[in-house]
Amino acid sequence: MVNDLDLALQVANPAFKDNISTWGCKVPVVPTNSYSPLFSYLVFNLMHSWHDGTLQFPVPKDDFELRKRFLVHILKFEENEVLNHIPVLE
Repeated sequence: MVNDLDLALQVANPAFKDNISTWGCKVPVVPTNSYSPLFSYLVFNLMHSWHDGTLQFPVPKDDFELRKRFLVHILKFEENEVLNHIPVLE
């Protein structure tokens, strides 16, 4: 994938001569979860927390907490009459 991206960048900008496969990783250490059914919840929480190159709030490792944060986000997305009763999660 990196090689394909390098080729695409060179086609888009012939002056681009950098090899992105040698770039260092700038992602901080983040929680992992080997239980694959929860992987999408973990990815969602990481995406939701990521801003300006840092995690803005801790991403939980607990299965229940991961699901709860996802559900609260979905409930807050829709305008509903109980929106004021949904807790603030950090």
